Amino acid sequence: MALTKVSRNLLSTGIDDQSTSTAITIDSSGRLIVGNTGAFTADSVTIDQGGFAAIRNTSGSCLELRRDTSHGNILDLQIDGQTIGNLGSAGGYLTVLGSTNQVGLKFYSAAANTGIIHPVSGTADLDAAVDLGYSGGRFKDLYLSGGVVFGSTGGSVTSKTLDDYEEGTWTPVITNSGTAPTGVTYGVQQGTYTKIGNKVYFEVAVRLSAYTAGTGEVIITGLPFSMAYIDAYRHPGFSINVFDKAAGIASYVFLALGAAIPNIFFRRLDTDADTSLAAADITSGTAFIGSGVYTTTA
Repeated sequence: MALTKVSRNLLSTGIDDQSTSTAITIDSSGRLIVGNTGAFTADSVTIDQGGFAAIRNTSGSCLELRRDTSHGNILDLQIDGQTIGNLGSAGGYLTVLGSTNQVGLKFYSAAANTGIIHPVSGTADLDAAVDLGYSGGRFKDLYLSGGVVFGSTGGSVTSKTLDDYEEGTWTPVITNSGTAPTGVTYGVQQGTYTKIGNKVYFEVAVRLSAYTAGTGEVIITGLPFSMAYIDAYRHPGFSINVFDKAAGIASYVFLALGAAIPNIFFRRLDTDADTSLAAADITSGTAFIGSGVYTTTA
């Protein structure tokens, strides 16, 4: 059956099932349809007798819910008469709340393309009380363009933001501080690193297959980040695990020198003397494995 809207003496309108202009349709399934004659069609409202309603609009909003004068809940969601959540307003911004205790999120934006999403309880901000996930319901990956800001910490704090984590590889290259060595080839030439904040943890493994010494001291180049240092001091930041086929050396300490790109320098400890590891002190077949850490300015 179609109910139609007609004019009465051109002064008012009404509903008449004899008119040719359809205003409301009740189809054979008992569905009420406004805006079209077919159920669930474009630009129409369909109310099904089973308790389901569908609103469709091809060029605008489908539903407007308005609360005047005060902030609070605008749409309540219930199951068996129990509220399980709602959409509302707090301070003029959208809130999405769940459960009977009204805890949820507020979507705040003071300017275009910027904003803050934070916990609320009803219309009030909620601080340090809501977790993101739990041990049996974890999120997978977190993609950030900034950093993670931690809460209370001890000591003299200069920053509470963890703004970088990175894992990668680097290529260690053996050279000399004076004349460069010649004919250098490697059996092993590997470097890895992990950067956490301003700390760089690195590992290196090198075995020389061929090496003709140049002049000066032995240097390893290739560390991935610049180094923070005081004055021109070389500071210990490296431990050696394996060192093989170095000429006449009793013990070694690796020292790293801060520069635009830091280098690893070998230092020789003979009795109480501290001298560099000379270019001629290593030969073809020299091998070493070590690891270390330094502070970066990057």
